[in-house]
Amino acid sequence: MIILESKRLILKTLENSNIQELHKKIFSDVDVMRYAFAGKTFTLEESEIFIDKYFAKASSKVGIGVLFDKEDNTLIGLAGLIKFNENDCEIGFMLAKEFWGNGYAKEIGKAQIDLANNELNFEHIYATANPENKNSLKALMNLNMSYLKDIYLDDRGIRKLLIYKF
Repeated sequence: MIILESKRLILKTLENSNIQELHKKIFSDVDVMRYAFAGKTFTLEESEIFIDKYFAKASSKVGIGVLFDKEDNTLIGLAGLIKFNENDCEIGFMLAKEFWGNGYAKEIGKAQIDLANNELNFEHIYATANPENKNSLKALMNLNMSYLKDIYLDDRGIRKLLIYKF
């Protein structure tokens, strides 16, 4: 199922055929995982557990999906909305390193904000980023997000918490 689309990207619910490629391009890549989940790579089993816990189910637009290039259907990463409660959600994205520097983070972030605000009617849209991940922080700031505070998350460590300004 298609969760959302932008000019160059399409976010879809997971298919079993995506798991191995996601593991290879995202969860087992040292460079990609450097700023995520306390900086450790996942085994295939850990990837499957994470996917089962956080990825969107069936027809839901909430949860993480698999991000593809719209033109050639290349898997480029993951992105999605995590619902905190009826009013609040977090947007997030992780891109395979060969797709860094192409403006995809800003593009998928904008599409996620539009979905959260216009279709799902969340009142507050948050994002978190590793303080050392300057490129991710820059992309989030370019989406009209503002720094709130530093927080500690058990599974991710210290993070900058940002909020979208309507």
